[in-house]
Amino acid sequence: MAENKAQKEDAAPPPLMGRGFGPGARMMGKVEKAKDRRGVLRRLWGYLRHQRAALIATAVMVAASVFLNLAGPFLLGRAIDKYILRRDLHGLAHLCVLMLIVYAANSLLTWLQSYIMAGASQRTVREIRKDLFARLQHLPLGFFDRRPNGELMSRLTNDVENINQVLSDSVTQIVSGVLNTVGVTVAMLLLNVQLTAVTLITITTITVALNRWVATRTRAQFRLQQAALGKLNGFIEETITAQRVVKAYHQEPAVITEFAASNRELRQAATRA
Repeated sequence: MAENKAQKEDAAPPPLMGRGFGPGARMMGKVEKAKDRRGVLRRLWGYLRHQRAALIATAVMVAASVFLNLAGPFLLGRAIDKYILRRDLHGLAHLCVLMLIVYAANSLLTWLQSYIMAGASQRTVREIRKDLFARLQHLPLGFFDRRPNGELMSRLTNDVENINQVLSDSVTQIVSGVLNTVGVTVAMLLLNVQLTAVTLITITTITVALNRWVATRTRAQFRLQQAALGKLNGFIEETITAQRVVKAYHQEPAVITEFAASNRELRQAATRA
């Protein structure tokens, strides 16, 4: 019995999946780029085109919201020049009511466009998830042997959630920003052409320079963040699955240390992104 106990203590614990062994662990940290960006956008539009009504309604409300945003400063200028300086309190009261209606309508439109776009993005993401899960059922076993379960879970959850955030928030913000820029530029041209030209040249130069410098680094760091997140998810999933092995061979300290390292790597990548 003493010999068997000594052999048991000297036996090395079996490696856990995703702890640096096998091809799956090497692929975990690989940062992949889209090979065909236009093809990806076309495939994404294949899902979005089923939400045309929501997209058209959102576009109309975004345009109306931009108009109301521009109307607010215009009415404020009229209030100062036409009523406050002339001490016309009666006219100022009517204009304040009009400004209140404008800002209330703008808030309502902003909420409605966010609500409608969130519903459209959720329906789109639901279809993407359904197709992804159906695709997984037809992949060969070799595909699953070469990739850790955590990486696949990250693709099905975190990556799809990123698509949802882009559709629900970024799209409306981009359209609203473009329309706001056009509207402000037109208003500035009507006031002073020379000052508008100087402002546009200065702002455009600074914006383009910063975007080229920031976007390149942010894009690379965001990919590293997703890779680190997939690695951490894979480690958690596979450690929980092999928890009996961890307990049997008293590997809790080693597992905690490795988790802390992966967690620290994700924190650093997320901070830089």
